[in-house]
Amino acid sequence: MKSLPIRLLIPLSVLAIGAILASCGGGSPVPTLPPLGALTVNSNNDADDGTCNAAHCSLREAINKANTLPGTITIKFNIGGGGPRTIKTSSALPDVTVPVVIDGTSQPFFNGTSPLIELDGSMVGGGSVDGLVLSGGDSTVKSLAIINFSGRGILISFPGSNTIEGCYIGINMYGAAAGNQASGIVVASDNNTIGGTDFLHTRNVISGNHGDGVMISGALNSIEGNLIGLNAAGTAALGNQGNGVTIDGNINMVGGSVPEARNIISGNIGNGIRINSDSDEVQRNFIGTDISGTVPVGNQMSGVYVFGLGAVQIGGINDGNIISANQLFGIWLDDSSKANHMHRSPRAAAA
Repeated sequence: MKSLPIRLLIPLSVLAIGAILASCGGGSPVPTLPPLGALTVNSNNDADDGTCNAAHCSLREAINKANTLPGTITIKFNIGGGGPRTIKTSSALPDVTVPVVIDGTSQPFFNGTSPLIELDGSMVGGGSVDGLVLSGGDSTVKSLAIINFSGRGILISFPGSNTIEGCYIGINMYGAAAGNQASGIVVASDNNTIGGTDFLHTRNVISGNHGDGVMISGALNSIEGNLIGLNAAGTAALGNQGNGVTIDGNINMVGGSVPEARNIISGNIGNGIRINSDSDEVQRNFIGTDISGTVPVGNQMSGVYVFGLGAVQIGGINDGNIISANQLFGIWLDDSSKANHMHRSPRAAAA
C-alpha cells in the first residue's frame, strides 16, 4: 500500500488530535492560548491573585508572570476598552528581573504622543518607593506616565542596555506636574538610552520631579531628544527641583551629532547639566530656552557646570549647543576640572 503524502498526513494528524481532545472534554472547544511571549494587562487595579489571565491581569501580576518566563516578554495594555487609565499602586511593584517590553502604546486609542497609561504612587505608604525598577537588562519602557512615587520614577540598575522612550516622568497624562519625590530617572548601569531621535514618538518629558530630571552613574549612556524641565509642549518651565541632568559616570552623551538628538534642558531649579566625571559629551542641545531655541526659559543656576576629572567636550565643530538665559553662568568650569573642550559653531549648525 502506498504511503500518504506528507501534506495529507499533517491535517489528518491535527484532526485526530482534535477528536481526542474533544472526546476528553465532552465536546468543548480547545481554549485559545495567548501569543507566546506576550501578556496583556486588562485591569487597572493593583490586585495580585497569583495569575495573569483573560479574566484578570494587573500590571503587578504581569510583571510577576514575566519574571518567570524565558525570552523577552512584551507586556501590553487593554484596560477598560481603551483611553486614559491610571494604575494606583498600593505598594512597590516587583522589580523587572528579565528582559521585557512594557508597551503603553498598545492601549487602545493611543494617539502616538501622550501616554494613556499612568502609574501613580500616591497611595503607597512608608519609605522610599520607586515607580519601576529595571534589573533584568535589555528592556524597553514605552509611553507610560510615572508620577507621585516617594522615590525615583524609574531606576535602571545592572545589567544595562535598556531604553526609555515616550514617557512622562513627573507630569501626568494631561501635562500637569505630579513629581516623584526623588529624581525622575536614575541610570546606574551602562549602554542605556533615554529618549531617541524620533521626537514625536520617542522623546520623554522629564519634569516636575523633586530631585534631578536624569541622574547617571554608569558609562556609555545616551540622553537624546527629551524635554527636561519643561511642559509637554516645550514652551514653559516645569522644572525639576535639582539639576536637569546630573552625570557622575564616564563617556556619556547628552544630545548627539544630529539635530534630532537635541534635548531641551531648561527651567530647572539647579543647573541644566552638572558633570562630575570624565570624557562626557554635550552636543546640539538647547539649554535655557524653549523648544524653539529663541525664547528664554533659563535654569536657575548655570547652563552647564563641570567639575572633577574633566576631559568633557561641550559642542563640536558642527555640533554646537545654544546655552542662554541661565541665571548664573552659561558654562562654569570648576578649578578642579581640567582638559575640557568647548567648541563654538554657527547658529545655523545648532538649529
